[in-house]
Amino acid sequence: QLCRWKRQIGLGVVAVTFLICWQNRSFEWPQAPQNVSSQSFGLPGHLAGVNLGGWLCLEDWFYSGTSGTHVSTMDQDIQGRCLPPAVSSMPWTSEGNLTFELNKTKGYNFTIQAFTSHRHSFIGERDLSAISSLGLQMVRLPITWAAFADALAPLDQNVYGSHNPFNETVLVPDPFYVDRAAFATIPRDWLALFLVRCSRHGIRVLLDLHAFPGGSSQGTYNGVWP
Repeated sequence: QLCRWKRQIGLGVVAVTFLICWQNRSFEWPQAPQNVSSQSFGLPGHLAGVNLGGWLCLEDWFYSGTSGTHVSTMDQDIQGRCLPPAVSSMPWTSEGNLTFELNKTKGYNFTIQAFTSHRHSFIGERDLSAISSLGLQMVRLPITWAAFADALAPLDQNVYGSHNPFNETVLVPDPFYVDRAAFATIPRDWLALFLVRCSRHGIRVLLDLHAFPGGSSQGTYNGVWP
């Protein structure tokens, strides 16, 4: 069943990406300035892109402050300490754990607002402009399965299929860890708008489906660690 769900979500990624490209098929990708290269800033000449980690697929060590000691926690340590700008202090191990505990202690609406505030402030036009100015032409964007949670509607229509996946953010449980892990869905219209914003800066986007239901491998990025 897990393989079938992963396949459904994977097909969802392909379908949505195709629709976004089709809707913008008359749009020509702007080219990065020819007189700007990564070498101009002391970067390796072959460097063509950058990773936007810690944004749409949370990892605790990005938010560990001065107490963090590991990259990709692989033990029982709790490194997550906050989620700016709304959550200034709260220990968490993974995105699923953080979402579940926020909903449990702060409430549904606060949790939705906390994730929305984070997503709308973490990466902005200033960042895209800076990336482009360095001569970088691609970003890798890790996301979780929550961007395509409606693909799990056959599992439970009320839980995974009752929201509008294009413009609503709702909380959905991980199907394997319903008692301790949840995720805030990522509105696909907003995600598509980010692709358009990147294109205006001459930046292409590599969508990286970084976390699957139940976790795809060990590590905090899988969303259900530990």
